Amino acid sequence: MYDVSELKLEFYVAPIVCLLTDFGDSDAYTASMKGVLLSLCPELNLIDITHQVPPQNVLSASYLLLSVWDYFPKLTVFICVVDPGVGSDRKEMVCFLEGKYIVCPDNGTISLLSRMKKQPACYLLQRQVIERTINRKISTTFHGRDIFAPAASLICNQKQDQLMQREMDPLIIPHVYTKSDRKKRLLKGKILHIDRFGNCISSIHKSQLNQSPSPHVEVESHDIKINTINNTFSDVTPGKPVAYWGSMDFLEIAIRNGHAADTLGIAQLTEVILQPVTTRS
Repeated sequence: MYDVSELKLEFYVAPIVCLLTDFGDSDAYTASMKGVLLSLCPELNLIDITHQVPPQNVLSASYLLLSVWDYFPKLTVFICVVDPGVGSDRKEMVCFLEGKYIVCPDNGTISLLSRMKKQPACYLLQRQVIERTINRKISTTFHGRDIFAPAASLICNQKQDQLMQREMDPLIIPHVYTKSDRKKRLLKGKILHIDRFGNCISSIHKSQLNQSPSPHVEVESHDIKINTINNTFSDVTPGKPVAYWGSMDFLEIAIRNGHAADTLGIAQLTEVILQPVTTRS
């Protein structure tokens, strides 16, 4: 259960709602959501995390949500709408963690947050509550406007108890986890996200290392071998691949002044192996 005492905190400043979608900027989808939010709660501060998530890419959305999580204050509401299952029998939910809220489809969006923090308390959204709020039927194809935006407005109007009645177990994407082989002292992960620079961010996290040996990194399907982890891009010459711990302390693979994903043929879910050099012949 969520901590009721935290729900009694008052908004001393205008409520903050952060939007994370794959809507892009060439259509009116994002503006429609903002219109609903401002109609139901006019004093909002609206923050666009990004609307450029690759279409239907829930795994990237999960990484991007985690990447901004720590930098927003308590009572922030995150609306995450990357929703390939819209109109299906997938569920909608509101989640609560560390004094903040997430409103999203139950499709794995909170997976990496659950791994790196702890699993949020999750509650099934009741559509009848939403329909009473918007006073019309919910569209079968645009739940960002008709379900998630109204749900967020209820939270901002301190009516979250109407939404948080029925607990549920959320879907977690297994790819956010790594595998370890203690005998061989290696970690196996997958690429979670590729940013606009072509940097390839894996699921292997620095906190998983018991020590800091000089490691060997390879993406097996492409036979890419990088024999050390550097501190930053400039540790190698332009055009050369580099492995490093990124700003979120996940192991990343890049090419200095280049696009690693295109050049090295790395894609989302490509396997990455981290292994100490001392174990190799």
